[in-house]
Amino acid sequence: MVKTVKKAVLLLSFIMIAMDGFAQRNDQAVGRQTEMEFTETEHSFGVVAESDRRVSHTFRFMNTGDRPIVIKRIVVTCRCVSYDFSKKPVAPGDTGEITVTFNPRRQSGVFYKVVQVFANTAEELHLLIVRGEVVK
Repeated sequence: MVKTVKKAVLLLSFIMIAMDGFAQRNDQAVGRQTEMEFTETEHSFGVVAESDRRVSHTFRFMNTGDRPIVIKRIVVTCRCVSYDFSKKPVAPGDTGEITVTFNPRRQSGVFYKVVQVFANTAEELHLLIVRGEVVK
């Protein structure tokens, strides 16, 4: 019985040490997450004629962290909005761009469109906004 208790204590001690080591590695990984800093997160196109061509704006960001930024995905709220960005990771200290394009066709009135950017940053979701008014 004593041998069984010693084995159980030894096994439990090993498990606790292993879990503590895992938690420390996990905390260190979180500390190494990178940061994405946009120069602006909202842009107004002003008044746009419905007959006009698409209008675009480029949002620029800087990697202020210590690991490369990878944009995982971008979600738009309307088919009237499209986007383009470099698929390459953005190294620490470098800058990247996301170009958002709005198509005014059949969109008369005031508009406010949100672009959701998901990246491997401490704050995983970043919101970009384009707004304006479409007139006939």
